[in-house]
Amino acid sequence: MSFLAGRTILIVQRQWIVAHKLAAGFEAAGARILLANNARTGRAAAHHADLAAAVLDGQSQQLWPILKGEGIPFLIYTGRSPFNNVYAGVPIVEKPARTEEVLETVRGLLQDSVRRPTYH
Repeated sequence: MSFLAGRTILIVQRQWIVAHKLAAGFEAAGARILLANNARTGRAAAHHADLAAAVLDGQSQQLWPILKGEGIPFLIYTGRSPFNNVYAGVPIVEKPARTEEVLETVRGLLQDSVRRPTYH
């Protein structure tokens, strides 16, 4: 059974073809997908009770505080340079990348979040 099976993943991508290619990969791994084409439409999904992780485009910085506040791990899937200070401390997968690379990065984020204790 896949580590992603039954998990809900938010994908925020402006490019329809990229979003659907990622969604197909996650669904094949057993994940449930929430799709949004920008941060504004992704805001409600970021509060989804079952959300396990998110894959965001480079224009979705306004979702970061929401996801961090909910304890939801996320990565940025972007064609922008990873050396941009805006992304400091956030995992990045640079476009174009194989869908499997994005899935593996999310798996790693989920495994890290399971191992890391949460203190309130």
